[in-house]
Amino acid sequence: MNAKKSLLLLGILAVTLAPTAGPSALAGYSVTIGGVRVSYSRAGCFAYFDQNDGTLTVELSQDAGTLTVTAQRTAAQNWGGYTDIYIDGADSLVRGITLNGRSDNPFYVTGQIAYTRKFSSNYTVVGDTDFYGDAGLGSSDLMPWPDSISMRNGGSVGPLFGVDYSSSVDGNGKLSGEYRLKLK
Repeated sequence: MNAKKSLLLLGILAVTLAPTAGPSALAGYSVTIGGVRVSYSRAGCFAYFDQNDGTLTVELSQDAGTLTVTAQRTAAQNWGGYTDIYIDGADSLVRGITLNGRSDNPFYVTGQIAYTRKFSSNYTVVGDTDFYGDAGLGSSDLMPWPDSISMRNGGSVGPLFGVDYSSSVDGNGKLSGEYRLKLK
């Protein structure tokens, strides 16, 4: 087991069983794992550290929720300077996804959902994960496309909901690079 996984497992053991994990009184879900907070506005979510691929895995099983993942100050020391995230929600229709990495702990995200209306990120790269490489964040329902995609201080090396940005963005959220439809 590499040093990153060992350090992360030790840090996660202390917070995984925290009383904030699981459904809240408002029928949502919230948990903090190694300084990264995962919240979903519905109860149909479960997040955990997956030793097999080294990712913070977020499983979505309920529609119409909003997913927010936020790196806290302690994330860099627990995750080793970046966090790979795998979103597993191929059957979930999600209202929105917000990923807030940090300059000292950016996110690298991959996975699949059925559909989302809005996607926003800060200090996040779509694709480029250690285990999954350049696989992006896919959508099993390619039409319609999201109403809004906003990326700041990050970029995309893999497809994002059927669109291949192949680009990076500056602090103002301006895309640079190519924007083209990725058809199968």
